[in-house]
Amino acid sequence: MDWRGARVLEAVTVTADRGRSCGTEDQLSGRRSGTPGAANKYPCLKERQKLLSAKPSPTVFVPECDEKGNYRPLQCHGYCWCVDEYGEEIFASRTFPGKPPKTCVASGETPCIKERNNAFSTAEPLLGAFVPDCDEKGYFSPSQFHGSTGYSWCVTKNGEEIKGTRTGPGQTPPTCEVRAPVTLQYAVAVVKKSSTFQLDQLKGKRSCHSAVGDAAGWVAPLNVLLKKKLLLWEGPEQKSIEKVASEIFSASCAPGAQEANLCEQCAGQEDKCTRGPGEPYYGDEGAFR
Repeated sequence: MDWRGARVLEAVTVTADRGRSCGTEDQLSGRRSGTPGAANKYPCLKERQKLLSAKPSPTVFVPECDEKGNYRPLQCHGYCWCVDEYGEEIFASRTFPGKPPKTCVASGETPCIKERNNAFSTAEPLLGAFVPDCDEKGYFSPSQFHGSTGYSWCVTKNGEEIKGTRTGPGQTPPTCEVRAPVTLQYAVAVVKKSSTFQLDQLKGKRSCHSAVGDAAGWVAPLNVLLKKKLLLWEGPEQKSIEKVASEIFSASCAPGAQEANLCEQCAGQEDKCTRGPGEPYYGDEGAFR
């Protein structure tokens, strides 16, 4: 990408792992930052008590714990999502407000392991049934193959098929992305170099985001606007963060959005404003086009 015609408005550091913000309470997605140490006993109960003792505002996410003080598999704060034993969000498990939440499994048994166990648990396994491949952490391997049908496809770590990757018998299997380790990266807000407006003058401007819910392209910049009081949000009970964003920007491309004007600038045809290859402005590269 060519940065020569761009001017940086703001920059923050985020993690590239599972879309988390680095070192802050993520009020936009309901996700916590940082991972509690494995040695901590009752990590959920400890975090919940700490948050409640501070008499938090409605915008602050407070986790739900089970009777043993562990994180409940399903967490909700406007959005709903599944979490692992450390309270970290499971990729691709998030559902929008008003939509039925996904079925979350208890910690210790990932969706991939559960599916494999179910396939092998019957006395006489169904001949030709699909049995997924799991990686060393129990998540779905990026590439899946059904030997009985000859089809191959790519999936997310939570097993959701990536649209447009399925190939049939005799075809070259798709090249699936190998998940990278956790890295730090900078999230930047850039404008044309010839422009003169500042961060506090975004009202009515157009914007491009890598995707709704993405750490660098959505969560981090909106978090900055919230902290600088340039964006007013009283929490998901009053109004969704998407609705608030749609009211400050005149038109945007934020793949995955439900508000109409947040999809107005997108350029996909059949898959306009979707989180995938059908939307040319999806992802970090797409947002800079």
